Amino acid sequence: MSSPSSINSGKRRMRTNNPTPTKREDKLHVSRTDVMDQQYIYVSSHTAEAVHTLLSQFTISDEDIQKIADAVKSNIITDITNLIRSHTEPLLDQIDQLKYENKILEKISHRVGKLSDPDVNSDPKHRQIIVRLSEPGVKFRILKCRKHLKENANFKSVYINEDLTMLRNNILYHCRKLLKKNKIKQLWTTNGKICTLDKHDQYYDVTTTSRFVQAVDKLDPSYTTPDGR
Repeated sequence: MSSPSSINSGKRRMRTNNPTPTKREDKLHVSRTDVMDQQYIYVSSHTAEAVHTLLSQFTISDEDIQKIADAVKSNIITDITNLIRSHTEPLLDQIDQLKYENKILEKISHRVGKLSDPDVNSDPKHRQIIVRLSEPGVKFRILKCRKHLKENANFKSVYINEDLTMLRNNILYHCRKLLKKNKIKQLWTTNGKICTLDKHDQYYDVTTTSRFVQAVDKLDPSYTTPDGR
């Protein structure tokens, strides 16, 4: 059995193996930290002084600010002007083209029919416009495309027809009445001729009064023809 003195000596040896730092080392450690803080403060103050020096060298006067504002304003105005010009120039070209075409139309077209009296008729009708074309092919192309007018709501009340004689216009008027009564299926004019199709796709050339009367006798015998029969 070991004595108390041997146990105490063992504890002393264990304490000796892990000695506690001396007060001198603690003071030395603290002094190093203080030195680092002083260096950091010194560097920070030096940097702030350098920044302050640079800022003082790059001070902008009111005159410089005004020059910058004028330059920016000039660039913005130039960009906006170019943008507006790029959009308006094509429109101006189209307007000039329309003016040119309108002058040509004034030479080759005119209105026909009597003027409506606004005092008598609150809803005066527009007079028809007749156009003289230089080539027959142009007329056929226009007549071929007139069906597309019905596809646009703005042109539903616009009609393009050939310029017929008074007699043929009268026949065409009666043919339209038969078309509204569903007595004929189709009606059209081509190169001065008036043509119709009945419900059985039977073709009729009703350009003259006699041909129209013969066709009406088959299509609608009860209809009063232009010659009064």
